[in-house]
Amino acid sequence: NVAVTGASNQTFSNLTLLLADSNLTGQTKIQPGDGGSIIIDSNAKLQIGSTTAQAVILEANGSGTGSGALNVNGVLIAEVSGSTIKADTGGVLNLNLAAGSSLANLQLTTGVGGVINFVGGGDFGGSVNPAAGRVNLATSGITVGSTTGFVFSAGGIIGATYASGTSTIAGTVTFTTGGGTARVNTFDVGTGATLEISGGTNGGNGTSNSVEKIGNGTLSLTKSTGNAISGYAFNVLAGTLLVNNTSGSATGSAVPVNVASGATLTGAGRITGATTISGILAPGNSIGTLRVINDVTWNGSSLLSGGATTDWKFELGAANAADLLQITGAASEFIKGTGTTFRFDFLGSTAIGTFKLVDWESTASLVGGGVAGTSFAATDFSYTNLGPGLKGSFQFNGSQLEFVSENKGIPSITTPPTASAIKVGQALGDYSTLTGGAATTAGTFTFTDSSIVPSTTGNYSANVTFTPDDLANYVTVTTTVSVMVNAQTPIGTTFAGWSSSAIPTPELVAKYAIGGASGPNARGEAPTVGRGFILPNHYTYIEALVRTDDSQLSFVAEASTDLSVGFSSTGTWTVEGAALGVSQVDVPPGCERKKFIYWHGIAQNKMFLRLNSTLTP
Repeated sequence: NVAVTGASNQTFSNLTLLLADSNLTGQTKIQPGDGGSIIIDSNAKLQIGSTTAQAVILEANGSGTGSGALNVNGVLIAEVSGSTIKADTGGVLNLNLAAGSSLANLQLTTGVGGVINFVGGGDFGGSVNPAAGRVNLATSGITVGSTTGFVFSAGGIIGATYASGTSTIAGTVTFTTGGGTARVNTFDVGTGATLEISGGTNGGNGTSNSVEKIGNGTLSLTKSTGNAISGYAFNVLAGTLLVNNTSGSATGSAVPVNVASGATLTGAGRITGATTISGILAPGNSIGTLRVINDVTWNGSSLLSGGATTDWKFELGAANAADLLQITGAASEFIKGTGTTFRFDFLGSTAIGTFKLVDWESTASLVGGGVAGTSFAATDFSYTNLGPGLKGSFQFNGSQLEFVSENKGIPSITTPPTASAIKVGQALGDYSTLTGGAATTAGTFTFTDSSIVPSTTGNYSANVTFTPDDLANYVTVTTTVSVMVNAQTPIGTTFAGWSSSAIPTPELVAKYAIGGASGPNARGEAPTVGRGFILPNHYTYIEALVRTDDSQLSFVAEASTDLSVGFSSTGTWTVEGAALGVSQVDVPPGCERKKFIYWHGIAQNKMFLRLNSTLTP
C-alpha cells in the first residue's frame, strides 16, 4: 500500500509516480497536508495501479480539516479498469493534463468538501462524478471531450468559476435516481461565465430529484437529440438558461421547467416540459423563436415597481418579425399565473407593424378572457422601452397574442407662448414666466433648458418644449420664444434697488444680506457649518456669502450650547475672508464669502451657530 502523506509543496519531475496495487485495504491515500500541494510536473507521469484496480483517496489530512491539492500537469493514466481517484474532505484535484493522459480506466469522484478542477481540456475518456462535492471547469476555453462523461450519482455541483468566456462539456451529463433518495444536481455558473453542455443529458426517473441552475452566469444546452432525462424538475434559480437545441428537448423529456424571479430563460431551442416563468423570458438569439411543447405559465410581478425581474424581453424587427414564444402540442395553454403586472420589455425597438409574440395550438374550450387556450385578456399586458416616438397596443388574433406598434401623433403648435422679461445674470426658469400658447392637443410649455443664464442684454431666442398631456399617443415638440434681457441693477448697492422698493421684512433682509441672491425670487448660496481644532483650542464656524457693498448692513455671529438659554455674541470670535484664503469661487459682485469662527477651549458635544444681519435705514 503506497501512501503519499504530509508532502507539503512537493514536486515530482522526470519520473513515473506509481501508486501501486494495494494488497491491504485496496486504497492509496494522498495527504498533502493542510494548505500543502503535491505537483506532478509536466514531464512526469502519475500512474494508478499496474495489475489490479486501484482506489486513490485525496484529502488534506486524516482529521479532515484544512485543504490540500494534487496538481497534475503531466500524464495521468490508470492501467486497470475500475480504478478511482476520490477528492475527499479538503482534497483539491487540479487537472492540466499532458498529452498521453487517459481516464478510460479511471473514475474521478468527490466526497463532501472535495473539489476537482479542470484547468485544461481534452478528450480523456472515463467518467467524472461530483457526488457530494464539486467539479469545476475552472478556466474559460476548456472543452472536455465527448468520451469523458459527467455523472451525478449523488447530487453535487458542476461549476464554471472563471469571470468571462465559455467552456464546454462535450460528453454526456447523466443524472441518476440516487437509490430512492432525493438528489439536488446543481450547475453553478459564476457571473460572466458560460458553461455549455453540448453532449446532452441522460438518466433520471426520480420524481423527487431536481436539477438546479444557480450563479449569475449562463448554462447553455445545445444538444439537438439525446436529452433523455425524465422525472426531474429543472429549476433555474439564478442567471440564465440558454437552450439552442434544434430537436428533442434541451431540458429532457417532459421535465417541468421553473424559472425563478430574476432568472432568465432564453434561446431558440425546444422544451417539452410544462414551463413556469416567474422571471424573464427572452426568446431567440437576437430575433428568434423559443418552442415549448407543453403549457407555459407566466407569473408576473405583484407591483409595477417590481416588474424589472419579470419583464419578458422581446425584440421587434423589420417586416413584422419579432421574438416569439411558440406553445405547441394538443391542449397546451398560455396560462395566467400569479401577479398583476405582465410586462414586455421591447428593448428600444423602433420597428412599426403588427408583431406576433405568443402562439399556441390549444384546442381547449374557452376560458377566462374569452380566447381558447389562454386565461389572459389582452388588457392584462403592458410594455416598456418601446422606441422613441412610438406607441403600441396588444390584441388577440385567434390563438395568438399580437402587439401593434405605430408612430405617435406629432402636435402642431398653433400659437407660441409669451415669455416675460428678465435681467442679465438671471436664469430663464427662475425669472421668466411663459404664458399663453396653444397646440393641436392639450399640454404644457416649459423652457427646454431652464438653467440658461443670458449674459447680454437684448432679445434672447430660447427653446421651449411642448409636452402633451397624452404622452401615450403624442410626442413632445419644441419651438422658440423671444425673451427680453434687460440690464441688471447692481444687486448690493441698496435694499430698495435689489427688491424693487419692497417693504423690508426679516425674511427679505436675510435673503438680501446672506447668500448672494440676485433678487427676491432668486436662490442664494446656503450657509455651511463645520468644526475642528488647532491645539489647544477647538472651534466651530459658520461660512456664508455676505454683502459687503452696502454700508447700511451689519452682521453679528452668535453661538449657543443650549437653545433654551438662547444665543450670545460674546466669546472669542474671528472672521476670515478672501484675504485669508476663503474661497471666492462663484461669488457675485458686491459680496464676499466669509468664515465666522467661534473658539472654545474644549470639544463640545453640541454647538449651535447663527448669523444675524441688520439693515439700518
